[in-house]
Amino acid sequence: MSRMPSEANSFTDIVVCYTAHVDYEILIKDRGADTTVTAIHGGYIEPLTGDLAEAVAGDEHNLYQLRCLKVEEAAAMRVPTARYNEMRLAALTKRSQAILALDGVPGERSIVHIGGRNAVLKACLAEALSQAGFETALPSTPGAAHDPTRYYNTARQGGVLLELTAVLREQMAGIPIPDAMQRQPEAWNEPFFRFVDAARSALEQYAGHLKSDPEQALRRFEQATSKIPRNMRAGHHHHE
Repeated sequence: MSRMPSEANSFTDIVVCYTAHVDYEILIKDRGADTTVTAIHGGYIEPLTGDLAEAVAGDEHNLYQLRCLKVEEAAAMRVPTARYNEMRLAALTKRSQAILALDGVPGERSIVHIGGRNAVLKACLAEALSQAGFETALPSTPGAAHDPTRYYNTARQGGVLLELTAVLREQMAGIPIPDAMQRQPEAWNEPFFRFVDAARSALEQYAGHLKSDPEQALRRFEQATSKIPRNMRAGHHHHE
């Protein structure tokens, strides 16, 4: 096993330096859905973000989660979002209309920072979270969440990054971070489930927007029909 640098520069560093299913694991649920929910700093890296992502995805949305399984490796295994380049995530992103990325940030106030280039989904989330009693704010690093090269913004309609402060996540767990990782999901506090319900409601509202937007529907039709071989498309006949 290679020696890990103080911070991983890419997912390749994790593969080279750590052992899958011992030090980390990747959970993928590809349901062929329009929306993918992600947490690339799950497990001990940013506790509760992975559990939240899994709960928000439910049975309807795609899920991608990287979980660090050892608290002592959490800091070193934290690949910066701008450099996260795992190929299975890239494949999911390419097929998704939108990405909802969950991450953790420091903070002594209970805040959900919202950013990303998908303006419609961002508005749906901001409204739903505010109505659910959560304080929302701009991204913790101004401009970073709107970077078009970040994985969650490369979906067809772009994505949204929700950054939850440590204090908020501690309220959701009822115990300090990272001790929260020792709890079972059914032990999460009421704010955890209130957040999940609000995020899922926003995703449902966004799905309705996709279906009701004529221009979006036409784009999806064109994308689907472009994959059909020319000689199989309706109205096209081949003559000898």
